[in-house]
Amino acid sequence: MKPRRWKAWLAVTTASGALSGLLGGAAWSAAPEPARTTAAEGSEGTADRSEVPPQEREELLGENYRQSSDVAWTTTGDAQGFHLLTATEKSGYSWKTLASLAEPGFDADQWIGNVCVTGSGKRAVVVYAPRTFTNEPRLLARGGFTAVVDLTSGVVTKLKVNASLSYYNPGCGTGEEAVLTQSPGEDKHRTRLVRVNTETGKTSPPVTVDGQITSSAPAGNGTVVGAAGRDLVEIDEHGAKKRLVTARTVPYRIAKDRQGGYVYLERVQRDSLKQQETALVQRWADEKVSRLGKGPLADTGLTRRGGQVYLTGSVKPEGELPASVMHLPHARKDAVLSTRGEVVVQRTVWADGKGSPKYLHPETATAARSVNLDVTVRDSGKGVDFTVLPMKERSQGWESSRVRSPALESGKTDRKTVEGAQRTASATAGSSTEIVESERTCSVPRSDPRNQAMQPKPRQVEWAVNKAITGKLNIGASRAANWKNLGMPAYAPQTLFSNPQLVDGGRVPAQVMLGVTAQESNMWQAARSAVPGVTGNPLIGNYYGIDYYDGNTANDWNVDWSEADCGYGVTQVTDHMRLSGREHGKGGSAWDYQMQRAVALDYAANIAAGLQILVSKWNETRRAQMVVHDGDPSKLENWFFALWAYNSGFYPNVNGNEPWGVGWTNNPANPEWDAGRTPFMEDRLGNEDASAAARPQHWPYPEKVLGFAAHPPAYLESPGTMVAAFRAAWWNGKTGDATIDGSALQNRAKVKPPEDLFCGPYNACEPSKISDGAENEVGQGPCTRSDYHCWWHQSVSWKTDCSYSCGNEFFRFTSPDYDAEQADGTAYPPKCSRSGLPSGAKIIDDVPQGTPSVRPGCGNTDWTNAGTFSIDFGDGEYGSAHDGTQTPVWPSKVDLHQLGAGFGGHFYFGHTRSDDDKGQRLKMTASWTLNEAVNGPARIWVHLPDHGAQAKYAKYQVQTSKGVKSRTLDQNGSSNRWVSIGAFMFNGKPKVSLSTITPDGTGEKDVAYDAVAVEPISGRYVERSLTAAAIFDPNQNLDSNMLELMYTPLRTMRTLYDWGIGLSYKGRLWSNTEADTMGITGAARCPTATAVGECSGQRTYDAAKRWYDDIVAGGHTPRSDGSAPAMSIPVWMAMSNKRPDPAQPASVALQDENSYKIKSEVDVSFIVDDSTGKIIQGSQSSGHRVRVGNAHLPHFVTEIMEAIEDDYGIPKPKIDYMTYDALEYGRDELAQPFADGDTPGQAYFPHMRGAHFNADNTCVNIRAVGGGVHGYRPMVANRHVNDNVKAWADRVRNHLETNIGVRTFADEVYALFFKNSGDTNTFGTLIGNAPPIWQDIAAEFCADGSVRPSHVEENIEATPRNGIVFQSHMPDLYLYVDDRMTDNLGRPSSGRIHGGNWKSFGALPILDPNAYGDCHVRDRGSSGNPWGIDPPVPLIGDGPGERPNSVFHCDAPGIVYKEHFTP
Repeated sequence: MKPRRWKAWLAVTTASGALSGLLGGAAWSAAPEPARTTAAEGSEGTADRSEVPPQEREELLGENYRQSSDVAWTTTGDAQGFHLLTATEKSGYSWKTLASLAEPGFDADQWIGNVCVTGSGKRAVVVYAPRTFTNEPRLLARGGFTAVVDLTSGVVTKLKVNASLSYYNPGCGTGEEAVLTQSPGEDKHRTRLVRVNTETGKTSPPVTVDGQITSSAPAGNGTVVGAAGRDLVEIDEHGAKKRLVTARTVPYRIAKDRQGGYVYLERVQRDSLKQQETALVQRWADEKVSRLGKGPLADTGLTRRGGQVYLTGSVKPEGELPASVMHLPHARKDAVLSTRGEVVVQRTVWADGKGSPKYLHPETATAARSVNLDVTVRDSGKGVDFTVLPMKERSQGWESSRVRSPALESGKTDRKTVEGAQRTASATAGSSTEIVESERTCSVPRSDPRNQAMQPKPRQVEWAVNKAITGKLNIGASRAANWKNLGMPAYAPQTLFSNPQLVDGGRVPAQVMLGVTAQESNMWQAARSAVPGVTGNPLIGNYYGIDYYDGNTANDWNVDWSEADCGYGVTQVTDHMRLSGREHGKGGSAWDYQMQRAVALDYAANIAAGLQILVSKWNETRRAQMVVHDGDPSKLENWFFALWAYNSGFYPNVNGNEPWGVGWTNNPANPEWDAGRTPFMEDRLGNEDASAAARPQHWPYPEKVLGFAAHPPAYLESPGTMVAAFRAAWWNGKTGDATIDGSALQNRAKVKPPEDLFCGPYNACEPSKISDGAENEVGQGPCTRSDYHCWWHQSVSWKTDCSYSCGNEFFRFTSPDYDAEQADGTAYPPKCSRSGLPSGAKIIDDVPQGTPSVRPGCGNTDWTNAGTFSIDFGDGEYGSAHDGTQTPVWPSKVDLHQLGAGFGGHFYFGHTRSDDDKGQRLKMTASWTLNEAVNGPARIWVHLPDHGAQAKYAKYQVQTSKGVKSRTLDQNGSSNRWVSIGAFMFNGKPKVSLSTITPDGTGEKDVAYDAVAVEPISGRYVERSLTAAAIFDPNQNLDSNMLELMYTPLRTMRTLYDWGIGLSYKGRLWSNTEADTMGITGAARCPTATAVGECSGQRTYDAAKRWYDDIVAGGHTPRSDGSAPAMSIPVWMAMSNKRPDPAQPASVALQDENSYKIKSEVDVSFIVDDSTGKIIQGSQSSGHRVRVGNAHLPHFVTEIMEAIEDDYGIPKPKIDYMTYDALEYGRDELAQPFADGDTPGQAYFPHMRGAHFNADNTCVNIRAVGGGVHGYRPMVANRHVNDNVKAWADRVRNHLETNIGVRTFADEVYALFFKNSGDTNTFGTLIGNAPPIWQDIAAEFCADGSVRPSHVEENIEATPRNGIVFQSHMPDLYLYVDDRMTDNLGRPSSGRIHGGNWKSFGALPILDPNAYGDCHVRDRGSSGNPWGIDPPVPLIGDGPGERPNSVFHCDAPGIVYKEHFTP
């Protein structure tokens, strides 16, 4: 509930004209390091640091901050998504999640990405992907998803383009165009550039350019600027390159400035490795290059805002800078400016300071991760620290960031078509109810209770690595037959995968192998949902490649998504892990299935297999005479080649004449990598910088592995306990930071080799030292080969004393003391008995009888499975089978997971989804069916596990003898427990179902599918229902009490009548009865189909004539006898519903969403013990559903708009838009008013308090509140609707052949229905600002059959004052009990309870009655609303985009509910 501020309406409105200024960007002169304050300072008693405290805003931001349009932005990524965070200056830089980009079906531990902002500052362009994409060269080169984000609304437009994850991509410029780059990677020799019009979301035809183009950005007029090796080039629409200048090294971070110049960085080539690495800031303009400054390579940066370029980091400017370039002293190298340059976001780091995903508790395994922001206010020079939790506060349009990327779209179809295809498909095709997919490509399946992997503790992985590298893993990890009840034969890991020997002796250093496990998998053997000690699906890389990705091989610039990766476990073992017979030449022949299971399910066997792979890469490179330093395998740096080959392969020397060695992708000289990068996980002084883990795409694979070796991340040891993943490697040296020669920190920092070390004539790589006059083909560098086979095969050395200065392992688990396997985790033990359940209850488990638990000590001996469990995965679609042929697939299977916990040691779970197209695509429905019939009442119990169950609104559907009954349950909890959802009447086999669709479904929360139990009980079953309906009557009086100064035809029915007559025909002006106006049919109908002159186009005339006839038929007064007219102003304005027939039950009269404005349905059931007359405890249950009805654009609006298009060639405006919470809370719908006229109503946050007993257990009472707003309000909230209709009206007005009637119609319709004047829409359409309508129900149902009101306070405006339903002033209220019309005390009736009060509903919010602010029936009667929605007062009011996230009951406004259901 918000503070009441609605009485300030007139005062603020009067003053609002003065609030129109905009702040320009202020210069930030050289000054001392800015002082810092914490955003929470002055906010006593709160830890909220997401905004500048109100009392400090004027001092920090200036007294005019409320007028600013500045938007600060930054990004962060976690398991939830890649978050774009923004804060407006006028809000005091209150941070929120504008967009959270992710794709459904990717089990990502972390989403990463890059962002640029367009020249206007209105839009951001994003490339994003799961972190693990950086482990695959092709995905790194062109696998990222792309999108455009509106920086005001948060609306996301996803693009059907995959692009590079390189640091420079995407590229923005001075205008609204951006460039996306698809890089060559290892397998191509050309670059593709795609220009994006960010205003429309349209992409240009791709431009293919020979060679490798990096740092691409828009240059204007369809051209792109970029670096082609050392050349700064412009590329035209046909791919032709124009060389501007050849730099001494590859230009990077290229930015076009507002004066037409190009500013870029250039690395200085060193003559000796002892020289400091330096970067130059260069500017090309007017055919010449000028130097603007220089600084340390690792601390010199560029950023831009529009056409203004800024120098950041430790750069020192040289000479006078051009007006388009500024120096930002004290700005960090990677700082970004806000859209108007008012603040600098210096740094964004995870608040927990850990370089790994957050896994403190399973409930936070997928939670958003707080970040600390360092921000400097340029005008004052002061610094402010924020802490922001992504997803806590979200923009109106954030849900659009979860719409599936069109790059993933495949041929969706309906179930009938897919099932028909199944019948003609191969015998291996799956089905919509098959949990373990027979259509899979990877051998060891997901979601199979007989194939679960235990999640190891980090300590166990480090132990296994220590033992494996010394050949002693079998001592502690030999597995007996049926190990962990998995049914496998006995085996020993290093017998299956023998301990490999290094060429020339030695062994793998522990931290090298451990760094690989950290980079590949976060040291996980099981999926991320399983905490140490808990079992779950094996971790599998891209298991669903065949199902989920675009398999269009005709476009060879897209990754071939039809290929499943099948990388399993800690080391992501891929080769030999496909099903036998489905290898198709990929990954070698399949291993024996039990061998594959050992790799997939046992972390020790997986590490043994991974060790073999790593050692094979060492041996391959060593045999090829590729040696780093002195070749001592005990030194970490000397494994650089082996790690390089581990990730991107080794190409053997075939004939001595062709390229061979390690590939180009991971070459540090590759310009895809930022030349100014620091060592991974370090800053330039050698301090740990965990923020690097948030952007791993900026480093080559070997640098990441060695960075983790030096800086182990923190991983979960047990719930609530984080530990270092392993012991860190160490380096010799003296004290001091990394700039001190000979220091240990400098020696560690030099684990990163010099950028140009692997570049020379041996691999056809330009060494970046060639002068401008040297003979070298322009643009073909640093890799000068057209096929990009610049593969390196020479020995290298960058440390002259590696025996001393190279890294050393820390070996933790020595023999013989630590030969025994380290203990498993014990988190979340399962419930393995029927305790807590009544003795007569029959259990239906989620796995078949006899399925053993993989968790130890879970015998399940005192119960049996009395039913069957199934999952329906919904409508399928077409995808690619293992052999590339078309086959039915089910995307929702991607979202099914299992855990070895809960009842019986196993449960499944999915994630909450919204009720829209994307939610339905990933919807799954689980069902539990008892094996025997129950004829009579029975109580239904559901088991909720102690974790992996987070859905607040799990909606269980019970099939009863009286139809399907819905009961909502909050699954959250911290213990294994049985919960009753009520008793029901049955006459057959009871069946309970639960889907993943919820009102708050966003893919974030777990929906658990554990056991269900059925308990037959004795007694008399009672079921009651109540329906409250709000009906807008066709005879509604629309006269308001608005003053004449309110310039709107909505003031009275007469003014609205005159408005319509004046537009459709001619007559007196509605706003001045002394004047006349000419409408569309007041002019002559054009004699020909072509509208010319002052006549009205034929179709336009005819549509207006139909409207005129309706206006005349409807008149301008309500019928005095109260009868329902066939035509009236409410009818032709498309406001009204049909008046219900009292003889019809509610189930008939109200079945269409066009038949009401609100429909609230409550059902209650319980069992009565007739021997006592009391209700049996625990048998009670209740349900609540509230829907708002459709609104409609009047037919005359859409018909005349379409007629104008036909007659005058002016296209009707695009007004399709997304309505969130359309008709029902949690349901989204794309509104298409020209297709069906519908503008769906928007439901607001509802609440129900479940059935409670009265004092003597003879009655149960419920409370429910809900409602929403007219469909115009969410329509107007979409700013593009205003913009498009305004542009249409302007075109109509400026058209040479439209007459005054047509022009006036366009302007008037825009103003009345579509105008949005800003955030609060103060001066926009009044209809779009209409206040909410609501219903508040409180009823008591008793064992004796009676029903009565149970509100805690009376309504001072209602008759009777203590009725069952309280409602807003509008519209009419009808009540049905047990499907029959009643009065407000539940007695039979044949009419409405009360009529709508338009005057009170539409009154100005000065004095009561009015519909704004908090409701309170005792003080305000039917005024106000239960969400506290305020009028559209400038700055502080509520505009049409307001979507409340809490509610209260109007008879008890002091209690605010933030959950939809409370027991």
